[in-house]
Amino acid sequence: MLKHQETVLPIFVYGTLMVGERNYIDVLHDNLTHVENAKVKGTLYYYKKEDYPALMPGEHWIEGQLFYVNELHEVLKPLDEIEGYISKNNPSNMYNRDIVEVVTEDGKMLQAYAYRISPNLFKQERQEFSKMQELSWKKFNQKIS
Repeated sequence: MLKHQETVLPIFVYGTLMVGERNYIDVLHDNLTHVENAKVKGTLYYYKKEDYPALMPGEHWIEGQLFYVNELHEVLKPLDEIEGYISKNNPSNMYNRDIVEVVTEDGKMLQAYAYRISPNLFKQERQEFSKMQELSWKKFNQKIS
């Protein structure tokens, strides 16, 4: 169950969930009140096996979008399914849903949800991950297209 303050957090997305990308879904669109460019500290990997990006903690500024949504609990259910998130600290998670510090385009710092690759999966399938030099999924996609 989400604590009260966690029910109002925006969602930081950095890959296939962004507007215009293949996993941007109706439930996001239907509940979206505002979107803005933002960035988060991390390291970005390309998960070759699944053809998506994987965020891990790190020191680079990773570009993405910040989604402000109505009905957060309704939005998180399908996102958790897409991201293979079962529950907090579950060793079978594909991605973990974490609360991270995000910086908006106008320099405001706030907390948001972000899906980061499970360290267990990263260790098990290390050969499937390659570090991305681009700090943006959109720029990475333009380069490989």
